[in-house]
Parts: sequence; C-alpha cells; structure tokens
Amino acid sequence: MKFRFALYLSLVFSVIPLSATAQSTDTFNRVQARAELAELEQQGYNPGDWVHYPQSLRIAEDRRTQTANQPKPVQASRAE
Repeated sequence: MKFRFALYLSLVFSVIPLSATAQSTDTFNRVQARAELAELEQQGYNPGDWVHYPQSLRIAEDRRTQTANQPKPVQASRAE
C-alpha cells in the first residue's frame, strides 16, 4: 500500500512540471493587440474615455463585426 501511494505521488509530481511548461499555440501578441485597437479606434472607440468605457467598447466591437459581415461590392471588370 505504501509503495502504491509513493508511486502515485511520484507520478503526480513528475507530471506537474510538464503541464506548467506547456505553451499554447494560439498566442495573442503585441502586434495583434495594436492592430485590434486601431480597428476599434476606426469604429469610434476612444481608449481615453474611461467614463463610458464598457459601452463605447461594445459599440465599437458591434460596428466592427457589422462591417466585417457586410458583403463587399463586386467591381465589374471591363473587357476591352
């Protein structure tokens, strides 16, 4: 019984460092954060307006998703 318990503890403590070093492949870096902030600012979000913070951010995100979901106009090509 003591052997099984010791074996169990050794397995648990050997797995903990492996899970701590696992990295996610879906990382959000600084360049992506700045690009997203620039898109939100184009839609009317002001990061300095802390009084209306949650509402203004939601409105800008909604505008961004609406513009992303709108179909893009098709340009007619001229055959010469």
